Amino acid sequence: MNFGNVANSGIKNKVFAQAKAFNNLGLATDVLYFENKTIKIEGKNQNIQSFCKSKIDFLKFLYFGYLSAIDVKKYDFVYIRHFLTNPLFLWMLKSIKKQNPSIKIYMELPTYPYKYQNNKLSFSLRIQQKIDEVCTPFFKKYIDQIVTISLHDTIFDIPTIKTDNGIDVEKFGPIKPQHAEDGILNLLGLANVQSWHGFDRLIAGISNYVITNPLKKVILHVVGNGDVLEDLKKQTKDNNLSDYVKFHGFLSGNELIEMFAKCQMGVGVLGLHRVNLSHASALKAREFASRGLPFMASHDDFGFPDGYPFILKLPASDEAIDVNLIVNFVEKLKEFPNYHLVMNKYAIENFTWESKLKPVRDKFIEN
Repeated sequence: MNFGNVANSGIKNKVFAQAKAFNNLGLATDVLYFENKTIKIEGKNQNIQSFCKSKIDFLKFLYFGYLSAIDVKKYDFVYIRHFLTNPLFLWMLKSIKKQNPSIKIYMELPTYPYKYQNNKLSFSLRIQQKIDEVCTPFFKKYIDQIVTISLHDTIFDIPTIKTDNGIDVEKFGPIKPQHAEDGILNLLGLANVQSWHGFDRLIAGISNYVITNPLKKVILHVVGNGDVLEDLKKQTKDNNLSDYVKFHGFLSGNELIEMFAKCQMGVGVLGLHRVNLSHASALKAREFASRGLPFMASHDDFGFPDGYPFILKLPASDEAIDVNLIVNFVEKLKEFPNYHLVMNKYAIENFTWESKLKPVRDKFIEN
């Protein structure tokens, strides 16, 4: 995953937050990643970077070269974020184990099952998924345990460590007070937008809502890019909703902070059923909680208790969202005058990466 692409900034933040947490838990950690044509290893033990002029140079260093640039024997563990697998990756795992037979390899599966996320992708990505299916049975030869955000005891015949997503709460700083506009309800859809986010359901709901001539104007602010962004723009144009759905592109820093302050409700995942999932551990939900912004979702989240009062649970279907449910939910929030502080406190107490990765660290030590 290219960390030089701003669309991948959320995953980049997660990876470095995990590395920071491992360091705080007593494990000196390095991160191997790439930004555009440069592959980097940086952290507590060493800092290396290699500029690759061609795709061949890139593959050679990523899968083979860095293993000669570092001393693998000095490492106790490898922690890998799963991606679609290929024979080169298996060869890399084999090489690591050959150089250091005692090293333990752990793989994190951010989503499982994951192949359904690719059911509408290009032909080339479908081929990559087929290659992945051929390669994954060989994982058990090299991978010691899988870290999963699911309820599975084993995956690929490998025992799992169950956890869920955390967040670097400190990164977001103090909560900025919201400045609501009279007669306007602003909703924040923050994502690298894919079909399973279900934003089309909300746009369809806004279209139905506008027809009723409501007293309160509801505006959806879509922040980010993504594969279905153009579809959402077309849906907005076709339904004459340019005053009700705004597309801001990628925002960060003060611009994003101001957008959070502008909005009274976040838009979580509304189409997880499209990838055959009913439970998730959404990073965006944790960011909303950390920033003190109530949000809507159509699935159950591992990190929030039943009856958590600041999530609006919506039906898991392809039907248009009933916007009246959102308006009424926001009105009821007035019963919790300091809800943003309550949400932030919950995030601090429950969503730190240290707390989420402690079971993984404990398993490292146990082994």
